[in-house]
Amino acid sequence: MAVKRAKKLKKQDFDNVKIIQTRIDRADEEYIKIGKLKVELTKKILQSISGINSTDNLKTIGKYELYINKTRIALETFISETDKQNVELAKDLQKKYGPGTINPEKGTFIPNPL
Repeated sequence: MAVKRAKKLKKQDFDNVKIIQTRIDRADEEYIKIGKLKVELTKKILQSISGINSTDNLKTIGKYELYINKTRIALETFISETDKQNVELAKDLQKKYGPGTINPEKGTFIPNPL
């Protein structure tokens, strides 16, 4: 039985894989950013509960909430677009190379065994 070997992706295909990977990495960075903002928001809320209920503190809580919500909505759209691009790229690569997997670090296509 012949073993199928990995094939080097064409430059444009490799670039497209890298674009998707970069988008996924950016989404991960945004998750972390939102997480940090939630921690800061929680601190402000705890200050408010503890009696430091100034107008400035309440305004800051409102601003954090708004910013987190805007960022979440933008991130959801970005992730949805990335998922669509990823599916389209996968279909395109499967047409070109057949069934298999991509190694984005090496820029190679690994065919599925027969």
